[in-house]
Amino acid sequence: MADTLRTLLHNDEHLSSQTREQLTGAIEEFRRAGITQGVIRKDVPAPDILMSLAGVTLVAGAAHQRVQAERLLDLLMDAVTRPDRWRGATDSSPGALPVRRTGT
Repeated sequence: MADTLRTLLHNDEHLSSQTREQLTGAIEEFRRAGITQGVIRKDVPAPDILMSLAGVTLVAGAAHQRVQAERLLDLLMDAVTRPDRWRGATDSSPGALPVRRTGT
């Protein structure tokens, strides 16, 4: 799958854009379902999840890297399910959590 994804995302600009849109839409559906169920955070956008998944696929997509890919996917899932605020969120991000201020 890594080779196919790499080809789709890098070769043809129109195909790449269309593929990204379709993948982002699919991830958004899963993300919203997870938010509704209370298991996925609201402040992590679907495009960031897609790029994270693509990164895992590209760096650990070979069969002999399966265990590493599973660890990386666990890290990603920990990030999107963790109750803390995501560093990438801004106060204007959809579903952003309140900013925690510490100290003066």
